Amino acid sequence: MGRGLYLPLDEVLGGRLGVDVATDFLEVAALLGTNRIVHTSEIVNEASIGADEESSIRTDERTEVLHCDVVERIEYRCRMLKSTYPFQLDVDGDILRFEPVGNCLGRATYVLSLVLSILQTPILDGSPLKPDEAEIRDLRRLFQYISTAALAVEIQGHSWSFGYPRPDHSPFLDKLKQVWMTLQDGTVGHTSRALMHVKDDKIDIFAARTHPDGKAGFLLAAAQVATGKNWVEKSIVGHLRAFKNSWFTEHPVTTFIPYMIVPFSIRDSDFDRIVASCGNVMHRLRVPYRVSEAQVLVDRGVTIEAYDKLSELLAWTQKFRERARVAG
Repeated sequence: MGRGLYLPLDEVLGGRLGVDVATDFLEVAALLGTNRIVHTSEIVNEASIGADEESSIRTDERTEVLHCDVVERIEYRCRMLKSTYPFQLDVDGDILRFEPVGNCLGRATYVLSLVLSILQTPILDGSPLKPDEAEIRDLRRLFQYISTAALAVEIQGHSWSFGYPRPDHSPFLDKLKQVWMTLQDGTVGHTSRALMHVKDDKIDIFAARTHPDGKAGFLLAAAQVATGKNWVEKSIVGHLRAFKNSWFTEHPVTTFIPYMIVPFSIRDSDFDRIVASCGNVMHRLRVPYRVSEAQVLVDRGVTIEAYDKLSELLAWTQKFRERARVAG
């Protein structure tokens, strides 16, 4: 297969996330393909190339099962995301086609999430299209902004991009005071328990749906956005009490709802355990369709910080696809 893509055979055939990694492999192959298509049977071909002779018979059996599982996973992703899924599978399950993103933020969100996910695998390690460190920092920044929009839609209220570096470059305490000017529950202040120098104290986004009476007791979400490995260990569930103790001289009485937002796909069998550990989870099969609904809130006058910067995401998606075309 072209583009220097590498299928991590051990992970695909023996790893816990094998089907998802294999599905991601085919999606990125279609994304970067000259004609924007890939035959799903390529997963069998790639696995066969990587297998040694002694294990070839056993590998053939496993890859045939894997092929069926991958086709089912693609169909599942399509059902979950509908028009925000940027791929189309033919009726026979033989050909996966990448559909142009255009101005669809949901599709662009999926492409970005896919790229951030495969950067945690060796799939792009041999490809000239692998983003460099500077581009990866930009992609993570864009995912922060995407997540801010997604959480606003989830809560149906205002949202602020609180994680460092903040889009308005404000200092930590100044930004917290700005957010609480809207929320009006508790008093922001530096307490004796607070650290002297912090960037965001583990909170990347605040989102809230307040009431016209301006009183406490409204939907208030605090989210961690994670794009690297070991993201489950970054849960803020156990940190929210310490956050209140550190940064409020008068504590908010409204409950903080913890969220974890990631670009990865999550196995069904892992989901309940992760939610129990991390709070509500938004992942690659949830974030795109939430982002696609954000414009409705903006049109109603709801504040979604950095939403105006998501045009950068559309531009990057187009350029990334163009780089693949030129490289071909």
